[in-house]
Amino acid sequence: MSEIQVNTINEYTGANGVTIDGALIKDSQLAATAGGGLVRLETATASDSPTFTFDDFVDNSTYSYYKLIMEEIVPATDGAVLHFVFRSGGASGADMTGTYRRSGSYEYMDLASHAQYSNGSDTDYSRTAFNYGNSTNENFSSEVTLYPNNGQSLSKGIHEYIGRRNSPYLIRAQDNFILDNATAMTGIKIEFSSGNITSGKATVYGVKR
Repeated sequence: MSEIQVNTINEYTGANGVTIDGALIKDSQLAATAGGGLVRLETATASDSPTFTFDDFVDNSTYSYYKLIMEEIVPATDGAVLHFVFRSGGASGADMTGTYRRSGSYEYMDLASHAQYSNGSDTDYSRTAFNYGNSTNENFSSEVTLYPNNGQSLSKGIHEYIGRRNSPYLIRAQDNFILDNATAMTGIKIEFSSGNITSGKATVYGVKR
């Protein structure tokens, strides 16, 4: 068997990427046909930041849905809840207003308590059911699955988060939210109900069709 040892392989004769053993690599991404269905679109790191705002990442012809991963999010204000606001208008994004419907569930990990809730609503945003804390080791990491409206009026999100709240108990929770608004969703904003985001990282991925 022959072996080639190189540090870099570049495309020179075309702009279609490089194929290695049938797998196409283009612009630092592995093609969906080769198992590269998850594509990183945007990322941001908080440092006493007012929001995570990601505009103009929605491309319904390329992606079926989106994943927003948030790592060890800590609020400046102890006891704040996290807000989600859908955005429209592409690069010059604007908040999408209306009634955000909400339901969810939770289980404590060091307390005998669990429950479900339904028929929740908020005006012009949705939110987590639980408060975030900012003492030592109080933080949440989470995954948000986003389904933008695509020719319909419902933009949808499922937020699953795990960590230590300001109680300070360990908890796993899920909040589901829907906005009925026919304006095309093109982005999302994440902020706390009070104060800035002290620290944490957020990354948006697209799941290719």
